[in-house]
Amino acid sequence: MPVNFIVSNIIVSVGVFFLLVGSIGLIRLPDFYSRTHAVGKSDTLGIILVVLGLVVHEGLSLNSVKLVMIMVFVGLTGPTATHALAKAAFRFGLRPWFRSDSADGTHEGEDHVDSESVGHEDEMDGGLGLDVEACAGLLRGDPDGDDDDEEGGGPACPLKRKEP
Repeated sequence: MPVNFIVSNIIVSVGVFFLLVGSIGLIRLPDFYSRTHAVGKSDTLGIILVVLGLVVHEGLSLNSVKLVMIMVFVGLTGPTATHALAKAAFRFGLRPWFRSDSADGTHEGEDHVDSESVGHEDEMDGGLGLDVEACAGLLRGDPDGDDDDEEGGGPACPLKRKEP
């Protein structure tokens, strides 16, 4: 049996182990952030090890170069996507679970955190400095953006169409 076959099987087996650990973490851990952390770390490492095992099995060829490019892509995009998901969940108001929380995941009578207590009220509009409440009428289809049936007189929304 060739040595590269044995080494590639060992590397692929270790990668599959990490993928299995990530899957178990996805099922067993208590909240979104813990699950995201477990899956993000172990699945990225697991996929990279599986692909590395395929590179060792393939040897030096054009296919192994393509597999290395896949490894680099997964190594860059996996953690980035995990971070983006966790940051979006935090901005949305999903709180992390702590040991002091109840079994159903609620936080002392709260279901989520509003933007003021998180400290991102200025980032909730994408960092544009817009008064989101002032533009709520426009988003609902009200032409003057003031959430009533009359023309004009509403709050000043910077997205409101200016009359020439």
